[in-house]
Amino acid sequence: MKEQRTHNALRLVLAVAATMMLWSPKVAAQQKVEFGDSMFVTTMAPVVVTPNGEDPALYILGLVAKRAKENARTLEYDATVSSRMGCKDMKLLLNALSGTTRFFMKIAMKMAGMWSLIDYFTGNREVKVAVECDVHGKGKKVAVERQQIMDASPDMNEKQVNALFKVTSFNPFTALYGDDRRWHPKEAKGFGFKVVGALEEDGHVVDVLTGKKGRTKVTVFVVEDVWGIKRVEYTHPMGTGILEAKNVGHDIYLPSSYRMKPNYTGLPADSLQKLIRKELAGDEKIKRRGRKIMQRVDKQLDKHPEMSPGLSFSYRVDYSNVRK
Repeated sequence: MKEQRTHNALRLVLAVAATMMLWSPKVAAQQKVEFGDSMFVTTMAPVVVTPNGEDPALYILGLVAKRAKENARTLEYDATVSSRMGCKDMKLLLNALSGTTRFFMKIAMKMAGMWSLIDYFTGNREVKVAVECDVHGKGKKVAVERQQIMDASPDMNEKQVNALFKVTSFNPFTALYGDDRRWHPKEAKGFGFKVVGALEEDGHVVDVLTGKKGRTKVTVFVVEDVWGIKRVEYTHPMGTGILEAKNVGHDIYLPSSYRMKPNYTGLPADSLQKLIRKELAGDEKIKRRGRKIMQRVDKQLDKHPEMSPGLSFSYRVDYSNVRK
């Protein structure tokens, strides 16, 4: 029972902290949309004819999974992943947990060798870290060849560095085509994906699919014919996050960048309190437990009105020696 309460409380705080979520554009007839250096022209939602009347969205996602499986047999590449993360006043969120939850979380994190890292991010008022990682990818597997702290403020000890390397190891292929991705056919039914439109880029048709579960919305952009994922967006009332992908060669799309930004970053105490209250009130399942969370948040903000929690995370991936 205590473990279940701990799990529920952690889920709540993670929801308040805003996991990885993102902005999603509305698709309308002949509307121009800019994505970075590219210009897309949207069209009305296409009529997708599928074999045996199969659901169009699941049919497209099935083709993506099939092509990914084929690519995984022969794909090989080298990549350098540059990650940046930062946070400010994260102790506020830790203190929003009950004493019992913190106790069990500390035990679990120590067993996983991660408590030193939690202590680093919550024990300092402001943290900025940059990590670089070289990997050699072969299909769905990667071998980490080098990991290096490029910048850390404040300084990290060896234990904290080792813990950080555990969470910054990155597999570009499974990040986009892993079986646990929300747009993978095994998971997609729970999000009710629909084909909502199509975009045109450099002569390629890009299908736009959206799915939603609770208040989390996922938008996936799929390049037809090569059946690669070009972009994934998560949207949630608490924040935004965008995963971009590019053709790295042989018509294979792999992640090129990711960025996330919670909506609460940089808010003053009173605005933060209003936002958290609105978030907690929007979910009946957590409203009752949320009152206790909010009481602890209020107590911390009354003690430290200067607190302004912030969280950021991004990465960039550069590829070389891509072969198939």
